[in-house]
Amino acid sequence: MGNALNSSVKDGFVGILIDLFSKGCVIPELQDAATWEKLKKSLRDVGRMMVNVGGSCVEPEDIRKDGSVIMEETLKAMHKVFPGEVSVLSLENRKDDSSVALTGELPEANEWKKALKRPLKFYVDMWEPYK
Repeated sequence: MGNALNSSVKDGFVGILIDLFSKGCVIPELQDAATWEKLKKSLRDVGRMMVNVGGSCVEPEDIRKDGSVIMEETLKAMHKVFPGEVSVLSLENRKDDSSVALTGELPEANEWKKALKRPLKFYVDMWEPYK
């Protein structure tokens, strides 16, 4: 655990988990493609990132933006650096909607389901490519 924006490993990370928030505030750097370029360079060739990109439930510092706008700006910045390689799991039909993004090609659905515990199998078919 630590700050992925300032971390490094000799051969790069296999995976990076990123939360959109720090100390209760949205991290504005995550809406900038340059940040994602830096993070991508810290990954191994086969590495992936999983990112909490928020949703309408996010309370931004800038009241002119709602959480959905911040989520979309974050996904656009990711897409610039990972074109065609960003998938999103959206829980927008829930009370506290939220979305998670994953870089890299999604595993084959049936194989992925076999590798997951029962409660997580339900989510495999909910992942969609970001457009």
